[in-house]
Amino acid sequence: MRKGKHEWITKEILFTVKAYPNPSFSYREASCVAGITRNGEWIRLYPVRIRSLGYDKRPKKYEIVRIRICKYKRDIRPESYLPDEGSYEKIGYLDTKYNWKKRKEWVLPLASKSMCEVQQLQKETYKSLGIFRPKKVIDLIIEDAPVEWTDRQIEVMSQTELFEPPKSLLEKIPFIFKYHYFCEDKSCRGHIQTIVDWEICELYRNLRDKYGDDIKAIKKDIRNKFFNELCSNDKDTYFFVGDMHWHPGSFIVLGVFWPKKEIVQQLPF
Repeated sequence: MRKGKHEWITKEILFTVKAYPNPSFSYREASCVAGITRNGEWIRLYPVRIRSLGYDKRPKKYEIVRIRICKYKRDIRPESYLPDEGSYEKIGYLDTKYNWKKRKEWVLPLASKSMCEVQQLQKETYKSLGIFRPKKVIDLIIEDAPVEWTDRQIEVMSQTELFEPPKSLLEKIPFIFKYHYFCEDKSCRGHIQTIVDWEICELYRNLRDKYGDDIKAIKKDIRNKFFNELCSNDKDTYFFVGDMHWHPGSFIVLGVFWPKKEIVQQLPF
């Protein structure tokens, strides 16, 4: 990543979500990674060229990293920053012990009351990242999508830089995944939002290797994981959301936070 005249600062960040890469006319292919800074603020890093990084440099969910960043001038959203990919330094990891206790300490203080509240804050303060607990998840929608990239997208992603080792073409995911849910706002009419979580796309790839062309089996297992398990009654489910660069106020689901529900013991009188 070229440094130029950017004003670089160093931040410690907990990565909470990462999106599946997409073709980029500026960066060939790139992914968006979001998280929370050590001082409790949302942050979005773009572009992160995940597949061009060594495995030890690829961002993983719930890692704490130290990294140099500067404000991304192409993006007016207040949380968006440009990362110096070469400065990435892993300094910790938050596991799931004690029902995600360490993760909750970072994540839940930033929770909003509802998706409708997040949308209102976007209108008032340009807030573009958030987390909230949905009131009721109605369905996981799986729609068919084009199975191939366009010729222009392939051309863009096939470009190489000097001294860069070749890599395989980014796989096109032939589905669009969406959550249909109601949030806690009393006037909520329901939300249907696209899911761009890297994990649901990787789950598809693993199931494709397992089942081959058995699309029915692939969809069934994806639904079992992202609806029946992650949104089950015994989970305290939250959605990470963010709005889109070119469509401010239009939010998508970036990931799911799904510890078990805490059982509150009632003391006898």
